[in-house]
Amino acid sequence: MKAKVSKYAGVARQAEAALGSRIQVQGKSVETFGPESHIRGVGRPSLGFNSPVSFTHTSASGGAEIIKLGDATGAVASQASYAAITNYDSGTPYSNTVLNDLLRNGMEVGLVNYEVGAASQFNSAIDYGSVNHGGSFATRPIQNTVLLSKRNTQQNALLLTLDFSGQGIVLDVFNAVFITCAASATITQWTMLPSAVVQ
Repeated sequence: MKAKVSKYAGVARQAEAALGSRIQVQGKSVETFGPESHIRGVGRPSLGFNSPVSFTHTSASGGAEIIKLGDATGAVASQASYAAITNYDSGTPYSNTVLNDLLRNGMEVGLVNYEVGAASQFNSAIDYGSVNHGGSFATRPIQNTVLLSKRNTQQNALLLTLDFSGQGIVLDVFNAVFITCAASATITQWTMLPSAVVQ
């Protein structure tokens, strides 16, 4: 006796095949083979700098200390003839060395929360330096941004929000910010919010 074949035989497999060709993951189609799914054309994810980075620092009593953000190779600092560069005490999420190494893939600085232990620290120099492959060097003070900044609240005169948006302050291997922390002074926080990731 010949077995009857259901008219629904193979329908599930056909539906699965059709569904697999229509599913999109991050804009790429998914093909299903049994229990496995294979994603085609999805490359390595790149998060860049998409969240704030921060540091704190207290200088020794013997003299002012200069903190460098960017310039992983040291080329900018060498052309600027800074006598010494000091790593900041504590950073979130990275140490000064690790952050500067990550800044080989540059970021453009947007807003900065700058909080100090005493208002006199606001008068300490903040410089932006740049070099090129040929050894040309340029630097400019960006202290005016501190002097023109509005206080976050009337209750905290030691916290300023600096707006570097549109000023082209890029941190990478050719460009760096040098922040002077006066002798025995404290930078309670320097928290940078990137405005762009530089490719």
